[in-house]
Amino acid sequence: MLFAMPLSGFAVRRDWPDGTHEFFGLTGSLRRVLRRLGRDKRSWRQGPVRPTSRIVVWLSATTFQRHQRGCRDLGCVGGLLVRRGVEVGR
Repeated sequence: MLFAMPLSGFAVRRDWPDGTHEFFGLTGSLRRVLRRLGRDKRSWRQGPVRPTSRIVVWLSATTFQRHQRGCRDLGCVGGLLVRRGVEVGR
């Protein structure tokens, strides 16, 4: 079965302690991206280096595909903020 990427949708933005960020999980379903957000929080909970924050954003598939992993651009909002993620505790 083939899956088509939506033209735009929800994704999780993950911010790192070194000031970089990345996006993952582009989907047209808010419910699905919130499940991915929860799984991501659980999977990084025990890691030695953890994301500093996660937020759900709305962005185009083009932006999602062209965005470079490890982006440090302070002007890169990456899309429209949908819901603030809970900051990861140490």
